[in-house]
Amino acid sequence: MSEKMTRVRLPGSKFKGLMDWGEKSHAEMVAQVRRHAQHQMEEAQAALAAADTDFQVDLVRGPYVHTSSKELSLRCNHDLSQP
Repeated sequence: MSEKMTRVRLPGSKFKGLMDWGEKSHAEMVAQVRRHAQHQMEEAQAALAAADTDFQVDLVRGPYVHTSSKELSLRCNHDLSQP
């Protein structure tokens, strides 16, 4: 049996929608969307304001458990052909 969920969408926009477990009210879902959007906006502003050298880029093995990693930097030149 499937769980009951509440979905909120904004037709005609780029917002893909959001779902939450259980039966939620219209006001609860709209508030949740706006909190989520505020968080995403803060992340976007930080990324857009940062210099290229502020970013840390890592080469990792595995999408979920990162068993090994190597930090890549504009100041370092790593040989990416090595496993």
